[in-house]
Parts: sequence; structure tokens; C-alpha cells
Amino acid sequence: MPAKLIPGTSTIFFSNPHTGDRVINLTDFPEIESTLNQEDIIVIGRWSDYTGSGTKGPQEVLLQGISTEEKTPAQELVGDETVVEVTDRGNRSTTTRQRNKLVYIK
Repeated sequence: MPAKLIPGTSTIFFSNPHTGDRVINLTDFPEIESTLNQEDIIVIGRWSDYTGSGTKGPQEVLLQGISTEEKTPAQELVGDETVVEVTDRGNRSTTTRQRNKLVYIK
């Protein structure tokens, strides 16, 4: 039973030879942190995948990233409105959504 390394991580799993390719959901491995087991997807309208489906209307897509909310404590400390909320991977949370990352292994 050969050991295989999941790409991008230091996690090893075992599989029998000649059993075919595998698609691994990284959230099944608790030792992999959320930065690696999730991925950010840019939302520009309707979407549908293995996590479900959803939509953003044309008005939301055109105005994404623009908010009329009050300043957050971080923005008050900095003194301007240049602070934007980001995900664990550094992408804007207003224009992206998160989903579990699947890895294809031969």
C-alpha cells in the first residue's frame, strides 16, 4: 500500500495500487488549516457547483465592494476607509465566496 502526499500540504494518505484516481476533500483532514482546505471563488452572478448554488443580482455585481456601512474599529484607527475585509487567503470578502477545496490525485 503506497503512501501518497496530498499536493500543497504535508499530509500523507495511503491507497491500494490500481484503485483509480481519487478526489479528496481537504476538509476531511483536520490537521490541514482553513487557509489550505478552502478556496476563494470570484462571484460575478449566478453560480452552481458541488457546494450548492446561489446568485447575485446585476445590481450587487455592479456595486460589489462598495459599502455604506459605518467605519469599523480598524478603519477608525487608520483614519481612512482604505481598510477592506479580506478572507484567510487575502481576497476581498465582498467579491468572493469560499468553498471546500477538492484535490484530484492520480
